[in-house]
Amino acid sequence: GGRRIVCANAGDSRAIVVRRDGTVVRLSRDHKPGMPDETRRISELGGRVIYWGRWRVEGLLAVSRSVGDASLKPYVTAEPEVCEYDIGKDDWFLVLSSDGVWDVMDNEEAAHVVIASSCVMEDGRLKIDTNRFKWAARNLCDHAKSCGSTDNFSCVVVDLKSCGNPQAKSGRYSP
Repeated sequence: GGRRIVCANAGDSRAIVVRRDGTVVRLSRDHKPGMPDETRRISELGGRVIYWGRWRVEGLLAVSRSVGDASLKPYVTAEPEVCEYDIGKDDWFLVLSSDGVWDVMDNEEAAHVVIASSCVMEDGRLKIDTNRFKWAARNLCDHAKSCGSTDNFSCVVVDLKSCGNPQAKSGRYSP
């Protein structure tokens, strides 16, 4: 119905909600093997978390949950953590991105890039500009690259103000 977000995450991609004032609500957490609860889960299953430049499952994989990686089952699980979130009146954007973005910037920096890419001042108020909005995800990826990200990155930015509103103008990117 456009008023609720259900986020299921397994891995190190991340989902955040960006509010009108630039603050962020984190909807997922990165599943890294060095997190105490993930280390405990893996150890209780007979697996090992080894430091090899970063914490890795069996010295190989730098995430503790993922889809795939069958050779590391049952230590690496595809079971997601689920978060349900009611969209509020000040929630503007949903940002979903892979770790290539989050490796080089924090949630707040990503929020500011999205706002700067998507909004204009009109009559002293910040307003979403659909002509600019269609470039928000690409601008966030470009910013990650300019910050030195060497991992792959992909990003989706959803305009929550138009979500569920049939009168909203589409901001789809057309190459």
